[in-house]
Amino acid sequence: SEPSPPLPNQEQNLPSFKEELKAYKAHIVKSSVDEPPEVELKDLPHHLEYAFLEGDKKFPVIIAKELRSEEKAALIKVLKSHKRAIS
Repeated sequence: SEPSPPLPNQEQNLPSFKEELKAYKAHIVKSSVDEPPEVELKDLPHHLEYAFLEGDKKFPVIIAKELRSEEKAALIKVLKSHKRAIS
């Protein structure tokens, strides 16, 4: 069986369609979890401190300084589990 002939004006429409496709190339945006931005840490009031969800001062969060070490560890654990939502 032979292929069906092209529809009228099909040949004329294809070049513009291809040009439109070129204009919409995919642009991949990396999340801040994959590539954390550089942040400038500022002085905090005496009752607050920075904690980091990853080593090397990545993903800073501000927490209360008065928390006991067990409370800080529990808070950091919860924040780490929701890192994608808060980053």
